[in-house]
Amino acid sequence: MFHRGARLSRESVFRASAITTDGLTFLEKFDVIVVGAGPAGSTAAYLMARGGLKVLLLERGKSPGEKNIFGGRIYSHVLKRIFGNFGDEAPVERYVVRESLGLMTDSDCTLLDFSSRRRGTRDASSFIARRSRFDKWLSERAEAEGALLVTGTRVDDLYIENGEIRGIISAGESIDADCVVDAEGVSATLARRGGLRSDVLPGQVKVGVKETVKLSREQVNDRFSLEDDEGAASVFIGYPAGYLEASGAFIYTNSDSVSIGVVADPVKLSASRIEVQRLVEDFRLHPFMRRLLRGGSVIEYSAHMIPNSVPVAPENLVRGNFIAAGDAAGLFINHGFTYRGVDLAMASGEAAAKAVVAAHSSGGYSREQLASYHSHLAEAVLPELERAERGADVLHNPRIFSDYTHLISDFMSDLFSIDGFGHGSVSSILSENMKGKVSRIRMLRDMLSAYRKM
Repeated sequence: MFHRGARLSRESVFRASAITTDGLTFLEKFDVIVVGAGPAGSTAAYLMARGGLKVLLLERGKSPGEKNIFGGRIYSHVLKRIFGNFGDEAPVERYVVRESLGLMTDSDCTLLDFSSRRRGTRDASSFIARRSRFDKWLSERAEAEGALLVTGTRVDDLYIENGEIRGIISAGESIDADCVVDAEGVSATLARRGGLRSDVLPGQVKVGVKETVKLSREQVNDRFSLEDDEGAASVFIGYPAGYLEASGAFIYTNSDSVSIGVVADPVKLSASRIEVQRLVEDFRLHPFMRRLLRGGSVIEYSAHMIPNSVPVAPENLVRGNFIAAGDAAGLFINHGFTYRGVDLAMASGEAAAKAVVAAHSSGGYSREQLASYHSHLAEAVLPELERAERGADVLHNPRIFSDYTHLISDFMSDLFSIDGFGHGSVSSILSENMKGKVSRIRMLRDMLSAYRKM
């Protein structure tokens, strides 16, 4: 049997026979192996262990979250559903109470800013976190329920016997399990090996580059008009991402630092001969940003791939004894005004756990017995993905990211400029700025399309 919260070495896991250490008996055969101790994997492991299953949670990094990178924002609805008052324990940096949408040119920034204190700070719908801390906390919850976490272990392949998945292979050794949950991330190596995914093409991912700039808590509060554990989240299009469509930038406030970054289409980057490292540097040095980051120092730089528009039907995320979840399942949303991945990963981990526990109760893990994963995803994830897919055409309209960004910047500049010789009407100022940029008919069509699809 397993001892709750116990941790064994990688070597112990791969021994062929059962071992006994300090009264702990370790059996080689597991009900479930979860690959990847990120949000999807640890959520699945937590709920399956709580459901009474023998769960092995494998993580490639030396500790959960060590190699995981993201912008920093997490929507909290799944955590609230699973853990209740998670803020009492989870390593939250700040709760988001201020939202901003920015259109930026090389010299200007037009900002739509929303700040709300209508609810208590901890009731905010999202918060800022650091993956190294958050993932570790989440994996510890899984361990506390009895899941066995083994770090520093790379999974090389699925263990397949007579066409059926029987576990995983690492460093030439196999570990048996009745079911495998693939939560390894965007590379989806196992999902491809198991026939759930095709090769990931450049157009199906985005590249994200992030810098963390050190500031004092007082500086963050002052420059972003925040107090205590309040946080701000801002998204920008236009200049920071080279005016490329379906690309943008972000700012998230940590407790004593600020995370800034750029998310861009690698195909568009390559065609434009733009280096993504240069984009994030130019964003940091923009006049609007210099005031916010003045006196700060870059203490962290990271880059990673993000799933985007991966054509995966939910019914194809399962086969006998195998489920794909999180980034491995291509679950990510870019609405243009927000980026979402972690909450979808946890929701898919929750759905996978429900399906596996039910299949275990029914006595097997066939594709049919795991098929409830589809219905659980349909409740928690698919409506959001479908809405994002409907709006994909809007995000790939180059006029929104270039022409309209310049148009609005010029319009706002003229609107607030007074030369003492009479100020034209708002409509006349807009008409003047539209000349040579976009026609009225074209603008109305774009506005109607955005309204219908988003």
